[in-house]
Formats: sequence, C-alpha cells, structure tokens
Amino acid sequence: MVGASGRGQTISHAEPDDDHKAPKRSIFDRLLFTGRRLALLVRMSVAWRGGSESLFEVVYFDDQATPNSLVRAAPHLKAKRRKSFFSRTLKSIGKSPLLWQAVGWYLALCARTTRWDLHGTEPMRALATQPEGFIMAFWHECLPLMPSAWTRFWVTLGPEIDRKEGLVLVSRSRDGALISSALKDYGLTHVAGSSSRGGHEAARKMLHGLRAGSVAVMVPDGPRGPRRVCSEGAIRLASMARVPIVPCGAYAMPSRRLGSWDRMIFPLPIARCTAVVGKPITPNGQDPSILAHELAASLNTAMDEAIARCTAGRAPWRPAAKQ
Repeated sequence: MVGASGRGQTISHAEPDDDHKAPKRSIFDRLLFTGRRLALLVRMSVAWRGGSESLFEVVYFDDQATPNSLVRAAPHLKAKRRKSFFSRTLKSIGKSPLLWQAVGWYLALCARTTRWDLHGTEPMRALATQPEGFIMAFWHECLPLMPSAWTRFWVTLGPEIDRKEGLVLVSRSRDGALISSALKDYGLTHVAGSSSRGGHEAARKMLHGLRAGSVAVMVPDGPRGPRRVCSEGAIRLASMARVPIVPCGAYAMPSRRLGSWDRMIFPLPIARCTAVVGKPITPNGQDPSILAHELAASLNTAMDEAIARCTAGRAPWRPAAKQ
C-alpha cells in the first residue's frame, strides 16, 4: 500500500502470491526457448509427413518448461549436439594432405615388403587376353589391399599379355585428388565423379572405357555403406557395357581393422596377403536386384576364402601385452 502525500488518496497494488510467481527469464533465454520450439515444430512436421504414428504420443509443450526441458519427453527428437573440440580436431586432421601422403607412403612400404598369394585367377586371366573389358569388384574394406593385388596380378601374367587400363571412380573433392595421385603409382587411372557430384559424366567415361577394353574397378558398398550391402551401380554398368563382373576378396596377416563403418583392413609391413578371385557374373537381362544379391554372395564367399587361406596355420595377430 502506497500513500500519496498531500492529497489523502491511497493507491493499492495487489501483491502477487509468492507461490504463483513466474520465473524471470532473460531475453536470451526467451529467444533460445522460442527457437527450440520452432525447431521442434519443424521436426514434428517432417516426421508427420514421413508417416510417424507415435509422434504426437510423446511430444508435448509445457508452458512452464525451461529451455533445457523442452523436449524431455521426446529424446529422439532432440537437436543434434555439437561435436566436441576433440572430435572436430580429429576430423580436421583426417582431411590433412600430410596425413593422406603419410598413408600413401605406408601402403607403398607394405606393397614392397608383403608376399602375395593369388587363387582362382584363371577366369580373370582369360578375360585379360580378350579385347573386351570387364569389371573388377570388391568390398570397401579391401581398399588398402587391392592396388597392390592389382599390380601383382599383372606381374604374374608376364610381358606377353598387354596390361589393361584400370579405371577407378574417385570423388572430385580434395581428398579425391590426393587419392588419385596415389593410384598412379599402381598403374590405375582415376575417373572424377561420385554419386552426389559428376556421377553421370563419370558413368559415361567408365562405360566408354569398358567398351574400349579397360577394366572398371568398383566398390559395390562404397563410399558410405552400409557394410557389405551391394548397390546396383556395378550391375547396371555391366549390363550397359555387356561385360562380366569379377568378384574379388583379399586379406592380410598380420593386419589391423579400423573402427570405421566398413572395418577397413590395414596390412602391417612384411605381411602375408591373399587374394581370391570368384566366378565371373555376366548380366543377361536379369533383374538388377537379384544380380546384386548374387554379387554380394560371391564377394562374401571370396572374402571368407581369402581370410581362411591367409590365416591357415597361423594364430591371429594381437599386440604384445604390457609387462
């Protein structure tokens, strides 16, 4: 109650109850609160258009909610957290040209010190003597091994058989440029393009090269996976060029597998490497999805045989235990 002096008037203000006081928020908190509501509304709209039936059972708005508890009931709809400084630093190091150059030097050292055993190469030898080209396919996890296996295969054929040109699809990014420079040491030619950039132009170059007698080196589960799930790209390219697909698998002992999505195989120096060539698959108008399953099965069989042959009579390599 406040009294106005000199006039005898009294002005009263209703004091709000302490139990019903609204929490005071700064302007920044209000803006953040509003922004998160808008982001959640967008996610609700996208999920609703995608046919999510349980969306409205778990999402609600609470007028008394704070910015940190806005989506407490829907944790799967929370905005993606920003990566830590350590994660962002590792990602930047992974894109460093020096790192890629070091990896190239390491693989070159392994190629000079490893011993290769090739099995089942008779169908591939027959195709190498024909004027037509063919497609060589392997899983993404074998990438560090296949350039060296490619070189070893042509060495075993002898100088009487002309070496075919090997075409490898490489992205147009900076990483792709670094990979293409490393492929030249193994006699492989890069074709710039990917599924997201320059894919049609790269497919035309690959098709023209196959018809001219070159070998297209393809990874059916690349570049982002899922692991050992065969896409239809190699099948469709083989159908258009009317050439066979040769499934291959390789393994090294000792070696290490990375923690990446494909569990990539990295050989160690002075390793024993084994490559297995499967039976060629020739598309004759069959359904691409059926041929994709057949190619995946052949690639898995080649990988299993390569691992079994390479590890036969040898215990898996493990780092020495600390004393």
